[in-house]
Amino acid sequence: MAACHNDALRDFLLGVLLPAVAECCHLTRSQSHNLWLESNNWWGLLAPAGTPAVAVRRLESVISRVLSARDMKTKFASQGAEVLNLGSLAYAKFLKAEAAKWSKVVRDAGIKAE
Repeated sequence: MAACHNDALRDFLLGVLLPAVAECCHLTRSQSHNLWLESNNWWGLLAPAGTPAVAVRRLESVISRVLSARDMKTKFASQGAEVLNLGSLAYAKFLKAEAAKWSKVVRDAGIKAE
């Protein structure tokens, strides 16, 4: 958990959440050491379908310049965030991969909306 920038959060995850999951799932101590937990969030900007390519390129250029600024990187880092400055094609690929990954998790676990 080296990437955890907040000691209280790390302590909660290791001391409260993971043991609770292990107990709930009736895991042995050795099984509980193999628990995998992923928690992340991300933000992105989307343009409406049919937005002219020249407008998309212009937006990408301006957004990239802002996200590359030292003060922006510093502000994000102070909150434990990392800037991944993806262009529209890479971001579309990322969104498709995330949808596929989490759809599989939901399907495999039999999770149903309530």
